[in-house]
Amino acid sequence: MRIHRSFRNIGMSKIVQVSEKAKVWAPTFEKESKLPFIYFQRGEVGYPTPSFLVDGFREAIEKGHTKYPKPGGEDYFKEAVLSDLYESYNVKGLKHENVVAVYGGQEGLELVFAAFRGRTVAGFTPCWSCMFDNIIPYTESNFISVPLIESDNWGIPWKKLEEVLPNCELFYFNSPHNPTGKVFSQDEVVRLTNLCEKYGVTFVSDEAYKGLIYGENRRTFDHYSPLNTGHKNVVSVNTFSKVFAATGFRIGFVASPREDLIAHITGGNYTETAGVSSPTQYAFAKALRHPGREAWEYEYWREMTKRRAALADNLSPTLKANKPEGAFYAFIKVADASNEAFVVNMLMQGGIAVVPGSAFGADFAGYVRLSFSTLKTDLIEVGANRFNDIVTRINADKNFCEQPLC
Repeated sequence: MRIHRSFRNIGMSKIVQVSEKAKVWAPTFEKESKLPFIYFQRGEVGYPTPSFLVDGFREAIEKGHTKYPKPGGEDYFKEAVLSDLYESYNVKGLKHENVVAVYGGQEGLELVFAAFRGRTVAGFTPCWSCMFDNIIPYTESNFISVPLIESDNWGIPWKKLEEVLPNCELFYFNSPHNPTGKVFSQDEVVRLTNLCEKYGVTFVSDEAYKGLIYGENRRTFDHYSPLNTGHKNVVSVNTFSKVFAATGFRIGFVASPREDLIAHITGGNYTETAGVSSPTQYAFAKALRHPGREAWEYEYWREMTKRRAALADNLSPTLKANKPEGAFYAFIKVADASNEAFVVNMLMQGGIAVVPGSAFGADFAGYVRLSFSTLKTDLIEVGANRFNDIVTRINADKNFCEQPLC
């Protein structure tokens, strides 16, 4: 019996593949070199999960929140989400029927795309790798790439976009952007949603990194939610993995003015998982309203700001890397496209794990993505300088590519 193509075409993302290779290679490297292995590959958060979130989980179990969850999410969870959307991002007018709890942003996006299974989706590239490795093939979607303009600080190609949108049903948008760190302005978001409205396209906003925007002062409203535009065909997909340093809890939500779409996503979520775990919903509902949340978020943001500086300030100027405006990634061109696999392997051999740029779109072979979320500043500085050295040697010596790989 043949497995359906929607399953045959999916696999582990290139990020996971690199991570697994790093686990195998790192012990050998550290033993032989006496140097630390540098994990720049994954968006894992190397920062303690807030104690009040852990306490909330413990309290949920002690109070008996261990039974089947309500389909779509518990009322107290939805109420906490709606309150946070209003208080933090000034989103008004949504009700419980406009929100569904999901197992993280990835499941949320998969359910949205599955509701439009087999349709055409446009999106900016470079684009989060799990779109290409998992969500697009699993939902049998047809993806049209709209490459951002690197020379314009990863600017929007408006002419190309307007040529593409009439042929689409969905537009995938991500800000702060993975992998470039670009933060799109309110004016840009409004213009994008207006274009989608004009052509009858559903605007799918992936807001995984909305709490991580950098500047002299952290301001919640630096992130502009597309839910504020007033357009009905806007879907906001959110996760608490990054903003609470809690990637293993697997919880998020989807919100949209379209109650019919949320009802279908609720049915899909119930079919796949029977709902998000009750103690997890309880813990995060408590965390969203905890009096210590703001202070914890500030310290977390301040630490990520230091790590961002440790990477950006120590990368060689010859790499011409844009300083990330948000999220926790740098996206850098290091070689010709034909040498990408070699560069990634040589970096691994030199004790650095990175993600190849081709994971984020075919046009970006030769780039690599570095994450500064996992390591503390001292190791980030070590890694940045080692990265500079390896890339310089590769580009300076044409015969370097003839050397054996690990």
